[in-house]
Amino acid sequence: MQLTEAQDRMVQAIAAAAPAGWERIVADIEIIEEPEGFAMDTVCFALVKDGAGYAAPGITLDRAARGAVADVYKAIRATRPDAIPGTLELKIEPDGRYKLDVDYGAPKRLNGEWDEEKERSLDTYAERFAAERAAG
Repeated sequence: MQLTEAQDRMVQAIAAAAPAGWERIVADIEIIEEPEGFAMDTVCFALVKDGAGYAAPGITLDRAARGAVADVYKAIRATRPDAIPGTLELKIEPDGRYKLDVDYGAPKRLNGEWDEEKERSLDTYAERFAAERAAG
């Protein structure tokens, strides 16, 4: 499977699991290939209007979405065999546009490391998104 096709499938699978009315989806997916498959740790949420601000209900990746993530991993490895993706950072907009950033460092959560900066960033994303929207 080509990388673009795999990315599109992943985006569609994750968006299908989001609640109605979402204004952005954010997914931080750590992945490690193991002999019996893939280990993944995901932080995935949708930003949904909630009064004057935004709520960030979590999105659980089902088997199909996890398979689509694994396909993206495999497609990346096929195009860059010397580089091993550790984290996929994805943002999806309601009009179908998306941005995928790949970090080739070792995934921290899956390796038992606490990343205070990333955790704070993910925990405060809804507030920052609300401020971004309010600023226009």
